[in-house]
Amino acid sequence: MSTEKKAHSAPKKESEQFVVPRDGMSDLKFRGQLVAKVDTYDPHHPIDVDPVRNVVTHQGSRRWKEWAIYRTETGTFVCQKLGRTRMPSEVDQSEAKVVGKEGVELGTLERIARHKDRFSANEAIIEFFGRDGLAKELYAAAGIEDVEEIQ
Repeated sequence: MSTEKKAHSAPKKESEQFVVPRDGMSDLKFRGQLVAKVDTYDPHHPIDVDPVRNVVTHQGSRRWKEWAIYRTETGTFVCQKLGRTRMPSEVDQSEAKVVGKEGVELGTLERIARHKDRFSANEAIIEFFGRDGLAKELYAAAGIEDVEEIQ
């Protein structure tokens, strides 16, 4: 039983400057391209009505996820998970991870020690996002194939 993950290549576009926020850590600022982005936002979510004032407060999802993969000019990947909210007592949540070309999370010697065989970049991206439906949609948009071949 083997698991095959193929590398993907994004179409060459002009680089842009991005700032990716991270909760509890420094934000990430880099030049590169957006490889793929997916979200769970539903603009057709039923209209909310304030029962006390009997007025429409908004239409669309109250909470949703936005996940993205970026490639920097040097070939490093930035993976981002955003948890968005429209709830008045809540704030957006942001998590991001930097993955080197070889899949090693930059600055993490413990990871290198644990994984002497070194993950590919795609494997490290999959490790960050997981394998749920939204993640698989992101991989399809990014050209990442995550399959297990059986004989």
